[in-house]
Amino acid sequence: MIQRVLFPTILMTLLLFTGCGGEDLKQIKGIVTHKGKPVANLYLTFMPGDPKTQPASSSSTDKDGRFELKIGSAGGVVPGKYTVTCSDPAAMMGGKSSDDENYAVVCKKYAQGTSTYTFEVKESNRNLELKLD
Repeated sequence: MIQRVLFPTILMTLLLFTGCGGEDLKQIKGIVTHKGKPVANLYLTFMPGDPKTQPASSSSTDKDGRFELKIGSAGGVVPGKYTVTCSDPAAMMGGKSSDDENYAVVCKKYAQGTSTYTFEVKESNRNLELKLD
């Protein structure tokens, strides 16, 4: 019984990490700010230059603008250069967006296809401030 549960779990874990090119994932945690204030309830994505060779990482910001990037359920980011994009998850689901004008500015300026903000991940950073001004 234990083997039926344990073996698939181990197999999925191995497939997940080998799918990331065997590279060490770097831990990226921090806060998103705009004009010095945290940006809450934002969907943040680190889009790689070549998605065929490098996976994207993403996270939602909490009520305090804090985030932790992940690839699927694995915490971390493959080292490399990324374009940082933001979106409004409430609006994507047909819900009501934030009334904060700074929130709308960030979502528009850093939208996928619009954002020119790049960030290179070389090492772990557990206290990153992404200043989206």
